[in-house]
Amino acid sequence: MTPSVGRLIDLAAQLERDERLAADRLRRRDRELGREIEAAGTEGTGRVEAWLDRVRARGEESPGEQADRVVRIVAVWLAVAGALVGAGLAGTLFFYDGTHPVNVVRVLGVFVALQLVLLLATLILCLPQWAQRAVPGLALLQDALSVLSPGRWGGGLRRWLPPAQRQAAEDFAGLAKRHHRLYGDVERWWWLSHSQVFAVAFHLGALAMALSLVAFTDLAFAWSTTLRFDAAAWLQLTHTLALPWASWLPEAVPTTELVEATQYFRASEGHDPGDSAPWWPFLLACMLTYGLLPRAVLLAVARGRLAAAVG
Repeated sequence: MTPSVGRLIDLAAQLERDERLAADRLRRRDRELGREIEAAGTEGTGRVEAWLDRVRARGEESPGEQADRVVRIVAVWLAVAGALVGAGLAGTLFFYDGTHPVNVVRVLGVFVALQLVLLLATLILCLPQWAQRAVPGLALLQDALSVLSPGRWGGGLRRWLPPAQRQAAEDFAGLAKRHHRLYGDVERWWWLSHSQVFAVAFHLGALAMALSLVAFTDLAFAWSTTLRFDAAAWLQLTHTLALPWASWLPEAVPTTELVEATQYFRASEGHDPGDSAPWWPFLLACMLTYGLLPRAVLLAVARGRLAAAVG
């Protein structure tokens, strides 16, 4: 969370405190503070920050600063969880004990097909509010998808925080609920950015695990599916996936010979790791191109939109 978000929290908290003060006292205080701020030559949003610095109690940590710390902790937890899940899943899919080879179809199903579906769901969540009025049922769909977003898990993680920080998180959640109009898009882009923290860490963990298994173990790869896919159709599919890097990284593009030689059936004999090894550059390139890179872009967009919503 950026410091400016903490300032927004402080602003909401201060407005609540001011509601309990007499109107005459507020006018006198703000008139005096206004003269000081104007004399200092502060302009734009800096005036709000200068006003907050002057009205909040000295020596006390503000609600925004407390929330900053809590959210940083939750972001670290989400990143660690994402990396562990990604590494564990890649370790399972790339597991080879000398009997059945690593199934290329299964790896692509999880790290390409599934990731594209999840990416589409995230893009739906990013649609602006005016789209809800234009597309019937979109609001309900976004609400349903948001429940599955890792960015929403922060609320469940609050219970594991130390008591003081847990109380700060609960106070912030209450502020956000009471001042929904003030937070508006801030809250939306906030949890979307945290979702992408989890997703980026997930793909980094998966890539790290896959690369380590390739580097330190001997893996055999093959492709196998009960669907009606012949070698020519599978070759066309892999070449389509490889289009983004085919011109500058040809070694990560499966050849006709590789595809034909590595079609696998359970009753067939095992494959020599050396013969099927050329599959791994293709798989890692797919994981990078269709998994990590889109999530990194979405993280940057969400952070940018968060900064714009705050500013």
